[in-house]
Amino acid sequence: PAILTKPFLKIPVICSVRNQSQAYATKGSLKFPFYYVLERFAFNRSDLVIYSSSWVKKTVDAVMEVKAPSIVLHHGIDLKKFNPRVKSDIAKKLKLKRFAIGFFGRLVKEKGIYLLIKAFAKFKKSSKDSSLLVVGEGPEGNELKSLSKQLGVEKDVHFVGFVHRNYIPKYMQVCDVIVLPSKSEGFSSVVLEAMAMGK
Repeated sequence: PAILTKPFLKIPVICSVRNQSQAYATKGSLKFPFYYVLERFAFNRSDLVIYSSSWVKKTVDAVMEVKAPSIVLHHGIDLKKFNPRVKSDIAKKLKLKRFAIGFFGRLVKEKGIYLLIKAFAKFKKSSKDSSLLVVGEGPEGNELKSLSKQLGVEKDVHFVGFVHRNYIPKYMQVCDVIVLPSKSEGFSSVVLEAMAMGK
């Protein structure tokens, strides 16, 4: 709508691109040709395209051949909220074991959480006093719970569900390690937040 009304409203249109297009898997391998046409039309008629990382710019430009002016602008993190001084009682509430591993994000295939659960099951054999905290919701939730049960680690994998952004630092604080096993990411806010928390 912004692109279509641009000639009438005469105001600049800025397009923000945070990840690779959902329209394709690789160049020449379109999953959704309509999205490809729509995205290419919008990107090339924007006054400015802002990419979240150099990788996003490279992957989108390679397929979309974006001619509009563009910049790479990384996300920022609020260091008043995300810092090592955050106090938390989550470990006690959830009865986490001595060593806690955390995942924060949507429960979707691309995030690779099933790999993390499988790795955790192997890790548990030599490190019994450990817990896995999975914070987030999504369509893979039930399947991931079934996997943890199948691998015999369901008592130590805590599926927390949705947590409001204001409380994420409290959950991150109780983790010794934060893992992002994604198959692809634009520029992960979770990694930056974990770094800000000193993880």
